Amino acid sequence: MLYGIDYPHPEGSWGRALTWMSAALAEAEVPEQEARLILGENAARLYDLDLGELEPVVERIGPTIQEVLTKVSEEDVTALLDQATTSSRGAAAAHFTRTNDASSTYSRLGKLVGATTEQR
Repeated sequence: MLYGIDYPHPEGSWGRALTWMSAALAEAEVPEQEARLILGENAARLYDLDLGELEPVVERIGPTIQEVLTKVSEEDVTALLDQATTSSRGAAAAHFTRTNDASSTYSRLGKLVGATTEQR
């Protein structure tokens, strides 16, 4: 699994990438090592990139894994979903299912990530 931003296309997460990453990974409680794989290590392995050479770039540009794995506020999630459903980002918003039960707010995404984790 890889994460992509699709810069500069408006249907991607560009401009709100950190919030989208956090909403997806932190809210689904993806373990740090799996988040690292999704956010870059899988791509580095796929394209045979030297992580040591990329490290200074990652440190300069960020975000840090701690930033990504910090849960976002409900207000930020609502803003993301509102923006997505009123723009061409509707496909991104479809990944989230809103329910009255706060623990299952991210149920569809959590199930997806959980299934991926269990298949390891």
